[in-house]
Amino acid sequence: VKWSIYDRTSAPGYESYGQSVKNIEILSNLFPMLFFVVSSMICLTTLTRMVEEDRTVIGTYKALGYENSAIILKYLIYSFLAGFIGSVLGIAIGIFLFPFAINSAYSIMFSLPSLNFEFPWLWAFIGFTISMLCTAFTTLLALRKELRNSPSIIMRPKVPKAGKHILLEKVTFLWKRLNFTAKVTMRNLFRNKLRFNMSIIGITGSCALILASLGMQNSIDAIAEKQ
Repeated sequence: VKWSIYDRTSAPGYESYGQSVKNIEILSNLFPMLFFVVSSMICLTTLTRMVEEDRTVIGTYKALGYENSAIILKYLIYSFLAGFIGSVLGIAIGIFLFPFAINSAYSIMFSLPSLNFEFPWLWAFIGFTISMLCTAFTTLLALRKELRNSPSIIMRPKVPKAGKHILLEKVTFLWKRLNFTAKVTMRNLFRNKLRFNMSIIGITGSCALILASLGMQNSIDAIAEKQ
């Protein structure tokens, strides 16, 4: 007589739930990286635009004797305030709202106990620290060029970059059909390559997150309906 021992790992429900937990763990490691990249791009674009608009003010501060550290502190406070509010809201939603939503979704297929919330201080601290470092780095990156110049140069309006021909102009049959506004817009997009690249990366990452979330919702709904 052959004896077989079945433990809980042999139960289909236990194995299925374990695989679902592993899938959620993979997504939880992937999505934060995308969010950090997209938020960093948005912060860099916003602060770069703000520094360009405050160029004359920054030059005046330097002419009055303010140190670079004092000028940097002004923009660091702004970026830190935005990062702090976003981090607190994100931690609250991620720790209390997301587990409840995930548990409610899986309660349809599995018999699960009630949730016992425990605040993960370590992961909350890591996420908060990374957010603050990203905002600080983007702030310093946006200010580095302006603060290198003398006050007399900064107080003067920034000289616009010289217009250059773009690749689209070589496609004559398409370029001729564009009106004047569209042509100027195309040239301005490629004139500031940093802002153009940041916008493309930010929009691409945001669209990827939206499509991924909608795709996950569609897949989960279909599986639950068929099962």
